[in-house]
Amino acid sequence: MLFRCNIRQVEAPNRYYLAIPDFIAQAERRKSLRLNVYKSEEIKISFGKTMSHPRPMSQNFSKPCFDISSGGFSFFVSRIESKFFQINDPIRNIEIDVAGRKTKVSVQIVLTKEIEPDEFNGLTYKVWRVCCRFTQIDQLSKTHLERYIFERINEDIHAINV
Repeated sequence: MLFRCNIRQVEAPNRYYLAIPDFIAQAERRKSLRLNVYKSEEIKISFGKTMSHPRPMSQNFSKPCFDISSGGFSFFVSRIESKFFQINDPIRNIEIDVAGRKTKVSVQIVLTKEIEPDEFNGLTYKVWRVCCRFTQIDQLSKTHLERYIFERINEDIHAINV
């Protein structure tokens, strides 16, 4: 796990109290680094989604990403919107805007998870997190995304080492 935070208090010897970090990147079992971008809103997605049960409906969505990697992304939806998102559903022709560079991708939903508000996430009400894996992304867009993520993580590492 990679994060940057302020030291709130130092007690001798070797006891440090840290502030809750604004930025966290997780390097774990995944094939690529994941970057939390929810507070920055630099990465946005827009797409249309249809559901057939209980009755056919279509809706357009425009959401900021919660987190992103070169393997996929996640975003929050409301309880009512959550009915549109089922595990293994494909979503095609998503326009993803990464800091002003737009591209079209396709994904598969791999997880939907209920998220309660707490002191760490800053949410005011319960939401659902929809986690998606890329099924189609062109190599140029994937490279751009990897560079974007690496640069943001590198900026935070540089700030820690200064």
